[in-house]
Amino acid sequence: MPDDSTQPLATPTTGVASSRIPFDPARWPFFYGWFIVVLGTIGILMSIPGQTMGVSAFTDSLIDALGLTRVQLSTAYMFGTIASSFVLTPVGRLSDRVGSRVMAFWGAVVLGLVLVWLSQCDRIAIFLRGTEGGKPVGWVAFAVILVGFFFVRLSGQGVLTLINRNMMMKWFSRYRGLVNAMSGLFVSFGFSFAPRILKGGMADYGWRGTWLLIAA
Repeated sequence: MPDDSTQPLATPTTGVASSRIPFDPARWPFFYGWFIVVLGTIGILMSIPGQTMGVSAFTDSLIDALGLTRVQLSTAYMFGTIASSFVLTPVGRLSDRVGSRVMAFWGAVVLGLVLVWLSQCDRIAIFLRGTEGGKPVGWVAFAVILVGFFFVRLSGQGVLTLINRNMMMKWFSRYRGLVNAMSGLFVSFGFSFAPRILKGGMADYGWRGTWLLIAA
């Protein structure tokens, strides 16, 4: 894909809608690829709830709500992450067919829905099997949080990160390394600052409210 303002349009890939839809990037007063870099970087930052630093902020709250040990919760997270990684290759193929715009939209929708699931995970476990000593039944709680971890890792750390990074790289050739470094700088700062923001949200709205607020 060209990376100079004199030839800003990408050549449409076979089977993918033209880049002129829903508008023509050539009509912009500057190279449209730079706008894509901004959007792609924001998109990657929006994956924070599915990244390890985004999930770990809720660890103690989940342990208390679900009645699981730290090892059990970590095991569920590990299995959810590994399982989601096997789905990324088909997701990449699907992205090549339908385009980044569609995949990013549905990735964000799924992430929002799974955050709602996670915010109610203990209540879902109790609804499915009841309680033991005031806590959800252990194996049910493990299964419920495993499902949540699978989808939050797939949609956040997986789909949104993959799609937005690929979207940026498709618009550049000669400056691809520079663009990746520029985006990575802001992403690294955002990721490192995220736990502080999440902890602040939990102090004000609780762990459920914080996840619901992000989902909205």
